[in-house]
Amino acid sequence: QLDDGSAWQEGPGEGVWLIPVAAGPKWTGFITTLLKLDPGAAFPFHQHGDEEHVLLLEGGYRDDQLGVEFWRGELDERDKGTAHSFTALPGMGCLCASVTKLPEDE
Repeated sequence: QLDDGSAWQEGPGEGVWLIPVAAGPKWTGFITTLLKLDPGAAFPFHQHGDEEHVLLLEGGYRDDQLGVEFWRGELDERDKGTAHSFTALPGMGCLCASVTKLPEDE
């Protein structure tokens, strides 16, 4: 699916693309998504309803609030309630796998 342009859905910003993924029984209660950002594209500011784990598969991005860069092979982990935006590095963009826990009923 990665090479099939029609598989990618428009994401929440210009140059941001998503493919929902069925990750298997180990990840029940989580949303799993492949995320692609064109070079320089920004994922808008958002708050995490629960924990999130993002594995960088290609390229990299910069967390706009922290100024920290994440590169291929690194894991970006976020706690419930954290908020940020991020921008794909110029000239390369990025491809990531995101696993986000669904909020539990309170």
